[in-house]
Amino acid sequence: MAALSDTYEGPRGPVSKTEDSDSDIEIGSLLGIDSTKKKGWDDKQKLIEICQKEVGRISSGKRPLNIAIIGSHGCGKSSLLNTIFASFSDEKWKELAAHGSHGGLGKQISQNLISFKKEKYYSREGPNNEEDDDILMPTFIDMKGFEDQNDEFTRELLNIIFYGRMKEFEKLSDVLTHYQNYGLNGLKTRYSQGKEYLVIDRIIFVCSGDPLTTLPTQLMACVSEVAHGLR
Repeated sequence: MAALSDTYEGPRGPVSKTEDSDSDIEIGSLLGIDSTKKKGWDDKQKLIEICQKEVGRISSGKRPLNIAIIGSHGCGKSSLLNTIFASFSDEKWKELAAHGSHGGLGKQISQNLISFKKEKYYSREGPNNEEDDDILMPTFIDMKGFEDQNDEFTRELLNIIFYGRMKEFEKLSDVLTHYQNYGLNGLKTRYSQGKEYLVIDRIIFVCSGDPLTTLPTQLMACVSEVAHGLR
């Protein structure tokens, strides 16, 4: 799962993603951290500063990026989200994204579309003790697991999600029911009209690290196909 760019411009110059770091000391050097200080906390604060500079500020007039988290059932999407949220928090770890698969829907998908905006997972004061630090943190969009399929319904569902045609907390099962009752054209007609809500800007595709789990290649191809079609 890739989350960083190919290179990072550190104090020693650009470092390729193909170069491996053998120790925490090398990572500390990369981030410009004094290795004589207590590790862990300082490292975290430095990484947060890097992220803050990358995303920019609310006062710039831009809107936050909407990042969709996609994967098959039980691949670790919620664990990833909770880890991301904990990484930006100075408090103890807590569960914000619920774990688990909650039903089949005929071996399709489960539950609804949920967004985690900045105020749900990120709380830092500004330089003059302002309530908000003006950092343009992204909104993460969670949707429960897909089956490993590349069919017309899955493609159209992803289109609907990527174009922001689903409302917050709208049930994914309702989309499936409408497709079953009215077909593909009926589904397109229903969701081609109206307001855009959470238009997706970036996608993180999550795969299980279990070596016994088969990669969802059909779903990966489906997501890639739909995402490239939006460009």
